[in-house]
Amino acid sequence: MEQDAYEIFTRAHRVYINGIRAAIAEQLQSAYGDDWWERGVWSAIGENQRGNLERDLQKGVPEDKTQLLDTVHFTRIVERNHAVAFANEFTNIDYTLRLFRHLSVKRNEWAHVLDGQWTVSDIMYSVQAMREILISLRRREALEIHQMFQDSLNQQGSIPEESLTAAEDSPAVNDDDGDYSVDERSLLGFWRTLESYLVVESTVQPFGDEERDSGQVSILVRVTNTAPVSEGRPDIRFRNVRLEVIGAATPNRQGRNRSEWSELGPGQTEVSEFTSAAKGLASIEFRAFGEVDRDRLFQVQRVNTLPEEVVTPLLEQLSVQFESVGIEEALTKVIKTVARIQPDMPFAEVSALRNELAQFKPLIAEKRETLLRLFGGYHLNRESPLGLSLMEAASLLHDLETNKISAMDNAISQTDMESIRNVARDFEQLQIAVLRARETIRQRMGLQRS
Repeated sequence: MEQDAYEIFTRAHRVYINGIRAAIAEQLQSAYGDDWWERGVWSAIGENQRGNLERDLQKGVPEDKTQLLDTVHFTRIVERNHAVAFANEFTNIDYTLRLFRHLSVKRNEWAHVLDGQWTVSDIMYSVQAMREILISLRRREALEIHQMFQDSLNQQGSIPEESLTAAEDSPAVNDDDGDYSVDERSLLGFWRTLESYLVVESTVQPFGDEERDSGQVSILVRVTNTAPVSEGRPDIRFRNVRLEVIGAATPNRQGRNRSEWSELGPGQTEVSEFTSAAKGLASIEFRAFGEVDRDRLFQVQRVNTLPEEVVTPLLEQLSVQFESVGIEEALTKVIKTVARIQPDMPFAEVSALRNELAQFKPLIAEKRETLLRLFGGYHLNRESPLGLSLMEAASLLHDLETNKISAMDNAISQTDMESIRNVARDFEQLQIAVLRARETIRQRMGLQRS
C-alpha cells in the first residue's frame, strides 16, 4: 500500500506539473504579452531561484521555457502576479497560496521519501490540492487528477455520465465522434453550461449627487439559477451557494461580506442587500459560487460588477487622479540617475549622484502619501483587484523611500555594480506595480463598458 501511495503521488504530480506550466504561460502571456517571462516569472522568483534557472538556461534554452519551472516556483509566480494575471481564477489567494506551499513541501518530501514512509491517506490531501488548483484554472488535467483520486478511494464518479450528456450544450458532432464519455470535450462543455446557468445581477438604490461623495448607498444583488426544467433532463441544482461581495460594508462587517444558501434549484432566486460608501462603488465586485457535486469538481463561479452608469464616472475620476500623482515620472528620474553609474566614475561624480538620490526621498514620500489619500478617499477595499494593485504600489514606494534608495546609495559609494544592478531591478519591479495599478483601473472600466 505504501508503494501505491508513492506511485499515486508521482503520477498525479506529473499531470499537475504539466497543467500548471501550461496555465502559467497562458495567463502571463495574456497579461504581459511577449515580455511574460521577464515580467511574470523572472521578476517574481527569488534570487536563489533565478541563479538556478540561469544555470539551467546556460545548458540550452528549451523551446518551452516553462519546462524549467517546478513546484518551488509556482507559489511566488502566482502570488506576485495575482492581481494582474490570476485574480479571476484564484479569488481566495491566501487559501490558494496555502495549497501551493503544501504541494511544494510535499514535492520536497517526495524527492527524499523512502519506501514505506507514505500511505494513501498521507497523500490524499495533496492530490485534492492539485485537483482544486487545476479546477480553478479550468485545466483539462483536473479530470485526470479527479479520476486518480476516485480510483484511489475505490469510488464511482459523483456525476453520472448521463448528466454530463444531458447538460452539455455543445455543437452537433458527427456520428463517429459521438462518444459522450467524460472526456475533455464534455468536461469543458459542462463547465461552460453550468457557468451560464448561474446568473448574478446587481443594482444600486437611487442616491442624489449630494450623497455621491460621502453618503452610504444600498446595493441589491440577485443570484439566480436559470437552468431549464424539462422532462428527461436532470435538474441542475447548485449546492452550498455563496455570494461574496468584496468592497461593500454593512454596519457590522467591513470588506468581504458573504451570504450563503444551502441550495439553489432551477428558476430559484436569492437576494442580498449591502451598503457601501458611494465612492467605494469603484472597488466593488460580486462573486457567486455554487457546487454541483459533493466532491466540488464542478464548482461554478460567476463575477459581476455594478452597472456602467454608476461606476464608470467614478473610475474615470479615479484614473485621472491616479495619473496626476506622477509616480511613473518620479521613478523614471530615479532610474535615469542610476543608469548614469559607471564602474570608473570620478569621485566627484559619484558624490553628485548620491546627492541626487538623497533628494528623491521626500519626493517619493509625497507620492506615497498622495496615493494613500486617494486610496482612502475612494474607500477602496484591500481585497479587490483595484485595492490590491494600489496598495502594492504604496507599499513598494514606502520600501523605496526607506530602504532601496539607501541601499543604492551604499552600493554607489562602494562602486558595487552587482548590488547596484540588484537594487535597480527592485526599482523596475516598482514600475511594474504602478503600471499594473493603472492597467487594473483601465480593465475595470473596460468591464463596465462591455
